[in-house]
Amino acid sequence: MNQSLLREYRETRNENVRLQLDTRFKSFYFKVKTISYLSKLIHFEAIHFDQKIRQNHERFSLILDKNVEGSEIRLIDLIEDNSQEELSMNQLEDYITDEKVYSAVSSLTNKQKRILYLMFVKDKKEKEISSILGISQQAVSKQKKAAIKKIRERLDINEK
Repeated sequence: MNQSLLREYRETRNENVRLQLDTRFKSFYFKVKTISYLSKLIHFEAIHFDQKIRQNHERFSLILDKNVEGSEIRLIDLIEDNSQEELSMNQLEDYITDEKVYSAVSSLTNKQKRILYLMFVKDKKEKEISSILGISQQAVSKQKKAAIKKIRERLDINEK
């Protein structure tokens, strides 16, 4: 329709046809500018929204590595790990004959027992244990220290 109007203006050079063509062009141009503006607005608002969400997750992230108030136990230790099957049918307690030591070891978390079992019964290194359990070597070391400290406290053994 606009092409026929343009052809008509070229042939006749009629002022009314030119005004009508200008009006239609301005209307079309306004629509294009509006759509372009809204498209850019949506694009930048989406980027801004993603930044806000990311910033919110960074500020209020769930930190499971913190110690529970007044103890050496971390929050992550309190969460039971059901993702892995038991590594073997044997457990650390099966190798302990002394009742006091047995009771002290029983007070450990499952993860701490597993680490001590792999380290002292299966003779694995911290790095091997970390790859078996899917945690960092530092976490294995920290868990081992916490477990040994807890056992010493239960047995009233002073560190020298």
